[in-house]
Amino acid sequence: MEGWSKESSQYNYRSAAVEVFLFTILWRFLTRVAGPKLSIFFYKKYLDFDASTRLVWNTYVVSTIHSVAVSVMAVFILYYYPEIRSGEGSGRQDPGPKAYQLTMAFSCGYFLSDIYVMLRYDYLFGKKVELIHHVISAIGTFYVAVTSYIPFWGCLQLTHEISTPVVNLRWFLLTCGIGKERRRYTVVCLVMLVVFFLCRILPIPYFWKTLVPVCFLSSDQLCSTVFVKLFGLCFLGMDILNLHWFRLMILVLFRAVKDKLIKVKSKIKLHFRFQEDDEEEVFYDTNELDTNVSSFSPI
Repeated sequence: MEGWSKESSQYNYRSAAVEVFLFTILWRFLTRVAGPKLSIFFYKKYLDFDASTRLVWNTYVVSTIHSVAVSVMAVFILYYYPEIRSGEGSGRQDPGPKAYQLTMAFSCGYFLSDIYVMLRYDYLFGKKVELIHHVISAIGTFYVAVTSYIPFWGCLQLTHEISTPVVNLRWFLLTCGIGKERRRYTVVCLVMLVVFFLCRILPIPYFWKTLVPVCFLSSDQLCSTVFVKLFGLCFLGMDILNLHWFRLMILVLFRAVKDKLIKVKSKIKLHFRFQEDDEEEVFYDTNELDTNVSSFSPI
């Protein structure tokens, strides 16, 4: 594939800010208009929810749309530009193509839109960890929208979003009343754990093994700047959060399996108790029959 020139891919702050602003407006529209319409189309009982639940539901719908879109974009960029994927020359750290910059602006607009919702309705979003995640992501994606630096690792970071639809599916099931006692919930938790591990945890050693020499040890003028190093630290913050969430997912799955085992154990105990009651009942009936027979006299 034909490469790109640094000059043609450079953004200035004004154009990047305009594009991020436009994408933020787009995501606000999706949250307020498209999200509810899609929800009604796929789940008729959506209208039975109260206003607060519908609001949170819409954010999860939009989160799923964002994760699918940016994952596809990231995979496309890595496939379409082999110099980024293979690391030929300095392709991995040179400013990336316009598609990469637009993808980051697109993602930044989503995070800013979601941050607005979290701050406005903070009583519905009590988890400060998610807000921290969005703030770090917004800073990192805006910086890339301006500079288009280190496209290889930026795209790898975006592929983390492949796991988000499965994570959101667990929340949808709980909201729809399909809780821990249902088999499909346990299956979704297991799939969520596996996909999250493959997409976000397993690549961590390779990610940092290849990123550290470029962002922190390289003497290249482009990559030795303070801003690139700070951008690398944003990646570190994201991985720490991913490890924290993975630990919580293990606990969720463990509790779901534990509750299932307790129910099975209770059923087994109940079954044996019924058997013992039946045996006692038969024993008493036999004694009564023996008594009646012994007291009977043909004379």
